[in-house]
Amino acid sequence: MNYLIVDDHPLIRQSYSQIINQICNGLAQIDHADNAQSAWLKWTEIRHELVVLDVNLPDISGLDLATKILRRQPATRVMFFSMHDELGLVSRAMKLGACAFVSKSAEPEEFARAIRTISEGEFYVEHRLATGLVCSKHTGSNALATLSGRENEIFLMIAKGYSSRQIGKLLNLSAKTVANNLSIIKQKLNVDTTAAMTHLAVSLQLIEVYQPTGQPVQPSKLAS
Repeated sequence: MNYLIVDDHPLIRQSYSQIINQICNGLAQIDHADNAQSAWLKWTEIRHELVVLDVNLPDISGLDLATKILRRQPATRVMFFSMHDELGLVSRAMKLGACAFVSKSAEPEEFARAIRTISEGEFYVEHRLATGLVCSKHTGSNALATLSGRENEIFLMIAKGYSSRQIGKLLNLSAKTVANNLSIIKQKLNVDTTAAMTHLAVSLQLIEVYQPTGQPVQPSKLAS
């Protein structure tokens, strides 16, 4: 399989090339491009089977480039990676025909797992982003769709009763980072307290809160 990696940062292209070469035992044919125009010219010449594509490029959006490629060759496997992980963006990328989406904050092992999965003809979305997409689709909540993958993860953990300190430890985040995320989440969801976040999660059937009797608490019984 031949690959085209499109990103305007040389170190990122080099890093992802190394991961792909390790997976392919050094036998992969890998080309690079630092903008959409260069990528399009290389792809039309070689017709790479798998394109690893940044969403944000210096000239045009990676989404627009992917659309052009998939219109010309629908069988092309397109994998997006981005520093932005809003669920709306992930959903849009997958709907236009991408087979994978991984954030740049993901561990190298996650990128490698995505490459292996889509090379076998399957689809892959980074785990925490996939969880957020399922929740958003299940509830139909536009507000949830504005949360990033990390924000959605923290939102659900808070709703389940985890403290900020526990979240920081489990996600390897500083107390300041957790606090900043909580502030953004509350603003996006238009809630003021963690209790309100729990109420929202229960009302959207994302979690259940149980009474001592073992019966679920009805959302109307929770303090808003």
